[in-house]
Amino acid sequence: MEAFYRQQHPRLKQFVARRVVGQGEVEDVCQEIWRIFFNRFEVFRVDYDDPAQALYPIARCRIADFWKQRTGRREFLVAGEDLVELAQKVRLVVADEEACQLWDLQQALAALPARQREALSLRYLEDLSVRITATEMGVSENTVKKHLKDGLTALRALPSLTFYRSTAAVAQEVRK
Repeated sequence: MEAFYRQQHPRLKQFVARRVVGQGEVEDVCQEIWRIFFNRFEVFRVDYDDPAQALYPIARCRIADFWKQRTGRREFLVAGEDLVELAQKVRLVVADEEACQLWDLQQALAALPARQREALSLRYLEDLSVRITATEMGVSENTVKKHLKDGLTALRALPSLTFYRSTAAVAQEVRK
């Protein structure tokens, strides 16, 4: 356990620091993550090839709880590794294995306004309904639908992603 902690703590601390403001808060959140993780360490060692696969989902939950306690609502921050996962879920192309396509989509997602990224993340990453997404974001269902529509429209309109659209979609756009 000690070796795992020494190996993962700097990475975990960086992960948390990108999402939580204040050195003291970062340390508190990390401590809570490690407490939860080490209570089930033996289970994680058996269930996962790499126990770190269990560490970061715990971290995401603790970070969400931190923001919920602080602001009264769940704060959903999308950055770094989360953009990779979101890019894989909101595919605009068939061949998702190609790194260039994934990179372009990550960059496009990073350029979206935070609320659109949040709506896309909750809807497609967390697989939440529009109603639950609205509750999590603290807005109406219509606002969530607007964020989703605007976000997907913005992604489809980006010149950097035009190359990945199907020829049928491009032909339909030309006909308009």
